[in-house]
Amino acid sequence: MVIPIHPPGVCDSPNKSQYRSMPVYSSRNPSSFRHSEGWSNSQSKLGSSGDGRYSPLSSYKPTQVSSLNKSVTSPGPGLIPPRGILRNATTNASGNPRLSKGGTSSYYALSSTPTAQNIPESIEQAARMTEAVFTKDKEYPSLFHALGGRDEPAQVLPISGLIEQDYPCLIERGLMSGRLFNIEHRTEIPSELKAWMSQTTASYRMGLFPEIHRAWMTIASDLYLWDFRDGSDLSYYAGLKEPIIGLAFAPAKPNLFKANLNHILCVTTPSQVVLLGFIVSCDESTLGLAAPIKTALEVIAQPIYTISSDNVLFPVVVGSSQGRIFVGGADGNVHEVFYQAQRGWIHDKCWKKNLTKSIVSSYLPNFLTFSSPDPVKEIVIDNQRYVLFTLSKSGTIQAFDLGEDGDSFSNIGCLSHETIINTVIVKSKNSLEPNSVRNILSISAIKQGDLGLVAVTDSGIRLYFSLYTGLSQRANPMIRPSTLKLAHIRLPPGYSPMSNIRKPTGAYTAYCSNGLFSISTADGDTSHVWLITPFIYPTANYAELSTRYTVPGKTIDVKEISVREIDPVVFEQPEVMSQHLPYRREIVILTSHGTIVLKASKPFELLRDLIQRQGPENIQGHFEMLPNKVQPLANCVLLASHPFLFTDNNVHDLATKAIFMYGELAPEFQQDAWPYSPRHDAIYTTVGRVLASFWNLKLLRTGTISGTTTKIIMPNISGEQVSYAIHFIQSLHTFIVNNPNLYMISQIVSTGTNNAQMENTPEGHRLMCYEMEKMSMAALKNLLSQALEVLGMWKILCEHQINIILQGVDDRLLNTTLRDMIVAGQNTIPVIIDALINKYLGDNAAVDAISIRLREVCPSLFRNEDAISSKVAEILSKAKQTTDPHEKESMLTDSLILCEQICGLGRVNIRNFCMQFAELGFPLGAIRLCESAAKAVDPQHLALLTLKPTVSSDPVANQAYNNRCDVYKIVFEILDMYYTSSNQQSPPLTGRTSDENLPSEKAKLFADETFRGILESEDEVFHIMLYNWLLERNLFGRLLEIKHPFLDAFLQRAAESVVSGKLHRNGMNGNETRILDLLWRHHELNQNHLAAAQILMRLADFTTDGLDFQQRFDYLARANICAKGVGRRGPGELLENLEDKLDVAQIQKSILDTLKNRLVNLSETSSGVFDHTLTNEVKMHQESIQRLNSQLFNISILYSDFAVPFKLHEIRLEIFNAAGHSEKPLIESLWADVIQTELDSTRESLESQLELVRRKVVTLGKKYISSPTYFPMEYIVEHLEAMMPVEMVDQAWVVRTMLEIGVSFTELLFVYEKLWNKVTQQRVSTLGGMNGQSQVCRVVMSMIKSMLDGKLEVRLPRSQQ
Repeated sequence: MVIPIHPPGVCDSPNKSQYRSMPVYSSRNPSSFRHSEGWSNSQSKLGSSGDGRYSPLSSYKPTQVSSLNKSVTSPGPGLIPPRGILRNATTNASGNPRLSKGGTSSYYALSSTPTAQNIPESIEQAARMTEAVFTKDKEYPSLFHALGGRDEPAQVLPISGLIEQDYPCLIERGLMSGRLFNIEHRTEIPSELKAWMSQTTASYRMGLFPEIHRAWMTIASDLYLWDFRDGSDLSYYAGLKEPIIGLAFAPAKPNLFKANLNHILCVTTPSQVVLLGFIVSCDESTLGLAAPIKTALEVIAQPIYTISSDNVLFPVVVGSSQGRIFVGGADGNVHEVFYQAQRGWIHDKCWKKNLTKSIVSSYLPNFLTFSSPDPVKEIVIDNQRYVLFTLSKSGTIQAFDLGEDGDSFSNIGCLSHETIINTVIVKSKNSLEPNSVRNILSISAIKQGDLGLVAVTDSGIRLYFSLYTGLSQRANPMIRPSTLKLAHIRLPPGYSPMSNIRKPTGAYTAYCSNGLFSISTADGDTSHVWLITPFIYPTANYAELSTRYTVPGKTIDVKEISVREIDPVVFEQPEVMSQHLPYRREIVILTSHGTIVLKASKPFELLRDLIQRQGPENIQGHFEMLPNKVQPLANCVLLASHPFLFTDNNVHDLATKAIFMYGELAPEFQQDAWPYSPRHDAIYTTVGRVLASFWNLKLLRTGTISGTTTKIIMPNISGEQVSYAIHFIQSLHTFIVNNPNLYMISQIVSTGTNNAQMENTPEGHRLMCYEMEKMSMAALKNLLSQALEVLGMWKILCEHQINIILQGVDDRLLNTTLRDMIVAGQNTIPVIIDALINKYLGDNAAVDAISIRLREVCPSLFRNEDAISSKVAEILSKAKQTTDPHEKESMLTDSLILCEQICGLGRVNIRNFCMQFAELGFPLGAIRLCESAAKAVDPQHLALLTLKPTVSSDPVANQAYNNRCDVYKIVFEILDMYYTSSNQQSPPLTGRTSDENLPSEKAKLFADETFRGILESEDEVFHIMLYNWLLERNLFGRLLEIKHPFLDAFLQRAAESVVSGKLHRNGMNGNETRILDLLWRHHELNQNHLAAAQILMRLADFTTDGLDFQQRFDYLARANICAKGVGRRGPGELLENLEDKLDVAQIQKSILDTLKNRLVNLSETSSGVFDHTLTNEVKMHQESIQRLNSQLFNISILYSDFAVPFKLHEIRLEIFNAAGHSEKPLIESLWADVIQTELDSTRESLESQLELVRRKVVTLGKKYISSPTYFPMEYIVEHLEAMMPVEMVDQAWVVRTMLEIGVSFTELLFVYEKLWNKVTQQRVSTLGGMNGQSQVCRVVMSMIKSMLDGKLEVRLPRSQQ
């Protein structure tokens, strides 16, 4: 049995009084040691570092807090306050928050608890502060930096272990519990083997297979295995014929053997290498995360492979995680045993290859190699970096690269024992003798970080080796190891000048794994096992704790028991960060007497022992041994809230007391800063560490069905992990809830000068800091509550077929993390819950059971309305299956009643229910449900206020209107589906399968029913949306068929908005004239002709590019007809105005037609020719035409803006006529311009020119002959006679023209008589002189002759007629 010399964990000397305070040294260089008494200097505390490489959470001071509040710099010690906490705070000159000063403003006003509105924001704030813990924990120093490493240049300090800080004697000072390890199992060698060992002199070998919890013993050719935890399950294998000299247990290569054959036992004998197949299975009852593993072994009777050893002894065998098997030979070489399922062309199923011997030397006999072999003593493999190390019997260390995928083999470097010794002497500056490293006992791979290998000597010295040449290679994981060099020397306890611990000497076994280090020294019939572990809290320097156990017999092997399902990175970080996870670090010591399993105490367990033994009042030194109390306090928080391992409430109470005793805010702090207390940071740190392992994990991953290539989604966070996390989060939440003084915020609302004075006092500032801290803790409480419910929901989901439940939803969840679900899952969680409920629709009992479970587990995620919603979904599912119309109607009515109870809650998806009502032929149910929902979202009917122009800009009313519209859109989506289906042969309704198409006849019936249902509504907003829906689909006839006051108001408002150019609450564009068009039609159909005429006249006058001139003219004409249709009641003034407008419009039409014709001619003329003047003229015509189309102009604008600039003389004459303008000279001038324009219009012969003039004069003359003012006949005759050439044969051309117009012969005679008198009396005349007289004489004679010949009809003048 084991007889310890000292109580476990106690150092050699039991006299505590001889230990003084921890010494401090100015340098890690042993040549400059300097001792300082006491703890007064903060640098004397464990973990302090001049470079500040690692410090606890409260000293975290980022330069810019981009993730929390970009505008706030770090406020000093503690976590950064979240946004929203500094309510009445301002900032000081440096940008840090400070108290608001002066005045009589309220000192501080805080709510007692976060309201429902700010709970999501508080959760977000707490999440960000928790994530700051993740960031801080990632800053723990790696082994490289803890040993004094620097990035530039990339090197570490040469030696450590010489100062007391490296091995602080905290246990002796009562600052820590000495129970670093506890004996979990103590088992003797099975009695059968023990009896045989005492009776025979044959040699035997022993060892451990920790991965299957077995110890082994070989006696000659027989192999024995037993469970080292209790000595049970003794089994043996006797299928070999030669003595066993080496063996190793390794996983088989993947996909090579049958699924159940998963491990290989490689056994070497003097002449053979044998591979045995093992089937390892776990007892299903022990598969829980925290349960111990029970393994069952089954060996294949016959060896799978057997090959010759080729006369080389292989005492060293090791297997990699990928199934490769390496053997170290007495020839000093590393060989690999290859095996495959089928025989190949070159190799058999199994063969051996020498990996380290050159091709030439492999063909030479041993006596020609001129060197004695250096047998391989040990082989270790780094299964993460894929590097293999060997230690030879002489002490030579070699490193080999297995490649990025672990399937190759190449040399990295080699260090001979002599080289190692010389390097040690140089690095230690001759302070170490060569004898201290004369024998390297063991090597171990460092699987992560900057260092790659550690070797242990018989004096307990550890030698750390690096595989990289520089920092860039260490920082880039893609760069493979390229060298092997000694980087650091770590001395064991006892080398410090102040240490009273005896140095270990004469060690004969050593073991190192994930920071745990052990060596064994002999003491008679017993052995001393030294156990060294990293300090429980992260520190800047690499501090370790040591203890020693005495065991009977000789230590044969020491191994760490494998931990299942734990990320290997856990063992590379300080254990305090991951101690809540369900793993136990256990080591098994195999001696010649039996096995001892030691369980390492976790940091919170060490604190538990300390606090139980001494009480919280007497352990102040434990919380002050670091520069900051956060780490020990976080350990204490975990102890106070740990849900497993112990149930002693007294421990929880003691830990809680310690938290409040030592977690208060320090008396001295910067008054302008906003620090949090160590207690606050410790609680956040504990929560952050619990959440860290899965916080940023994606919820789902893709996988394949076993034995197939079919891809399915699988939970990335299993139900077992969630269950374990729920226990911790629930316990932490309970801890906060049970201590309301952590989060209950007091009401401090007062005014006056006293408060202003109080703000400037330290006590006032401290009080505000406390209140801020409580707000932060309240936010954390909300975060934990939300996390509990989300995890509980996910656990329920994992208990069902998640790949079926989330089918169709998984695309949105594949990239969703648990953090997303907890902090911002408001939209995702209802979808998941709906998918879970929908899977069991039709099974009443299942839906009720799941609903009850969800209500219990996540009441805020699945509320009462969600349960009712599930019930409605179940009823609708049954309604789809029933064939009884009465039963179906009853179900639909019941579901509608339930829906109306919850429709006002935003969490309920009423659209889904409305669509199902529509599919089931119950559109009136959808209408009624939407009406109820609209009333719920706008209970005060504020939406109707927007229909009043005086309040249409009220944002609250506008929001109410929008809310109602959002609800009613569902009904119109249904109406759209019905409408579309009724106009197609077999249109599929959304949500239906191909065999459920709605017939067009039914769709039309349902559409009409929906239409009538909307018209029966009393909500004017509902009607407005229907009218807009009809307008958007150009269903004007259907709209005009509606007889409802709401339509009159709608069209009138729309008309007013069109006329005013403003957009009103009808969803129509203000420039759309179809509203006015509909409005006059509506009035005309209702026999309101006067209103129709007025609207038509406004339509014609409306300025818009949406109407052309012809449409305006038609509107005026239609208005004129409507006005005349009023009958005797019709107002004469309106009719008169309309007729005047029509006359002016006719003139505008003439101008427009003239300009259009001119534009055509100009376009033809300018085609292919660039003329700047011509181009401008074309542009001017185009702009004027567009302007004439855009509106109706009055007669003045038509004259000044169009007729005059464009020289439209005929139009000017027409305007004078319409306006009654009778200025004779101007009218005569216009006739002259008209005649001249006709002459200028052609360059052809004189006859052609005169013909054009004749036609124009005839046309205008006939138009104005009845208005002598605008047809100055005497002037026209004189002007035409004057322009006639003398040589013209036809002297009666003017006479015939006048006669064609309708002027009588007698009138012409009178005109010519007057013209003769003017000429003969030499008055002013265009004819003048003798030529004029003769011209008049000839014309008169020609007229008389034509009369005598009967060619002319003589009539009296019109005045005499």
